Amino acid sequence: MNSHHAFNLQHPNTYKWPAEELTETMSTEMSIMEFRIQIAVLNKRLDKLNKIVQQTLNIKQQEKLIELMAD
Repeated sequence: MNSHHAFNLQHPNTYKWPAEELTETMSTEMSIMEFRIQIAVLNKRLDKLNKIVQQTLNIKQQEKLIELMAD
């Protein structure tokens, strides 16, 4: 048994068997992966929104130019 899996004398019930520790690590890594996927999806949506905003601004600028030319 290595020191990483040492029995904790202060809290004897906190000892984790290697398999239990591995399961926790894997579920944490899965959560991190899911979180990263959600971030990627949100970033794509944000990019789409930014493009729409930019197009809207361009249209507004063109409308103002047309108004100025019409005067």
